[in-house]
Amino acid sequence: MDCRETQANFQRFIDYDLGPEETEQFISHIRGCDSCMKELELYYTMFTSLWQLENNEPLTADYQKELTEDIKDRYDDILFRKHVEVAAKAIAIAFLVLATLPGIIVWLLH
Repeated sequence: MDCRETQANFQRFIDYDLGPEETEQFISHIRGCDSCMKELELYYTMFTSLWQLENNEPLTADYQKELTEDIKDRYDDILFRKHVEVAAKAIAIAFLVLATLPGIIVWLLH
């Protein structure tokens, strides 16, 4: 994702409206681009505070910290999902090997 595409997705990121792959690309760009990160912090502060005011919610004490934690949590969630996916594939392969092994042994012995 480049700067223009990342900036175009600020609102979708804040609204949790990006898919897992888009979120990963967005976060990867944000982590490597100080300019986009600073702009996201401003955008996040503005829209989150407006939402809180409109919904009679208490205002966040530290928007930058909240955003940083949110980015970390979402990235950790992506990594966790990837690990689960890899583990599921490994289990499926192991199951297939174990399920076909008796047939292969019988075939080899004949």
